[in-house]
Amino acid sequence: MGNHLANISPHQHILILMIFIVRHAERADRAGHPELIEVLGDTPLTQVGKTQSVETGRYIQQVIDEYQFKNGSTEKMQAIVFSSRFLRTIQTASGICESLDNVYEKTIFLEDTIAQFKDWNVYEEKTKGRLFLSQKAEEEQKRYFNYKVQELSLIHI
Repeated sequence: MGNHLANISPHQHILILMIFIVRHAERADRAGHPELIEVLGDTPLTQVGKTQSVETGRYIQQVIDEYQFKNGSTEKMQAIVFSSRFLRTIQTASGICESLDNVYEKTIFLEDTIAQFKDWNVYEEKTKGRLFLSQKAEEEQKRYFNYKVQELSLIHI
């Protein structure tokens, strides 16, 4: 098959899309660390989970780098990162972002429709009010993740 990007003229632009779907890393409540939980029902990652998320980001960056090398691409791909609003998923996304070279706007975009919910209606404000993001000030959130989080709604696009 060869280098299929070599035949593209310098004036042509091509969009390359890679999608990685990752569930959260090790969570405190399932790993026997209830002392880490500040908001009932919205458990954080353990230290192991934080390490897992950074390692996952390194793996994703390696896959991207290998693809770009094999195809002779010199431009850095931009990562657009989405997460549900659960603390463990935001922390996982943040750890992944730490290992990526080029995260779009240094932001994790929050999207409710990618979350797994059992008993809660994802669109109810009372549900969102029970979660970490709603209960903790922005400065306090920085203890848990290093990236800006921004609301996004894919169902309205």
